[in-house]
Amino acid sequence: MQSDCGPYPTVVELHKDPGVQLLPPSIKLSRCVGGCTSSQLIQNCTVKNQQEIVISVYEMIGGNYQPKTITVYNHTECECGCMTRSSDCDDTIQNYNPNTCSCMCIKNASSCDPTKQTWNSYSCHCECNNPQICDATANHVWNETTCDCDCTQRVKDRCVRKNKVLNTSTCECDCPSPLPTCDAGESFLKQNCSCV
Repeated sequence: MQSDCGPYPTVVELHKDPGVQLLPPSIKLSRCVGGCTSSQLIQNCTVKNQQEIVISVYEMIGGNYQPKTITVYNHTECECGCMTRSSDCDDTIQNYNPNTCSCMCIKNASSCDPTKQTWNSYSCHCECNNPQICDATANHVWNETTCDCDCTQRVKDRCVRKNKVLNTSTCECDCPSPLPTCDAGESFLKQNCSCV
C-alpha cells in the first residue's frame, strides 16, 4: 500500500560521479515520496520547502581520505504538484490549465470541417481524414489545410506575376475574363492575353 505524499526518511547517495569516492557514500535524509490522492497520472509528490544542511565527509584524494564539507538538502514540506507544468505547453497553440494539470488547445474541433477533417488534441490542429496522392505532373500537390489536391505555390506565384487568373482544375494561368475582342486581321495571343 502506498503512503500519502510527505517527507519520509530515505537513503540518499552523496555523490553520483564514478571518479569521486566519499565516506560515508550515502546518508539518510527526508525526501518527498508517496502518493497523491487526486490522480497518480497527473500529480506527483514534490518538494514545497527544504532545509539546507552542511555535513562533514571524507573524500578520497590520491589514495588518502581528506576531510571536506558538503551541502545537502532535507525535504521538510511536500505537496502534490502537477506532473505536466506550464513550461511543457507550446504557448503558440496551448494554454495551461492548473486544475487539470494539462495543456489545453487554444483552438478546438469547431475549426475543423467534419466532412473532411478530424481534430487532433495532441497537436492542436485539424487533420485530413483521407489524404490522397496528387498528380505532381499536372502541378498538383496535397494541401493539408483544404484536404484536397491544390496547385503548387510556384504556379500560383507565376499567375500573379503575369497578372493572370489561376485555373484550379488545370493548374494553368488563364487570361482574366472578359477576353478582349480582337479587330479584323488580329488574333488573340494567350501568352500575354492580348490581340496581335
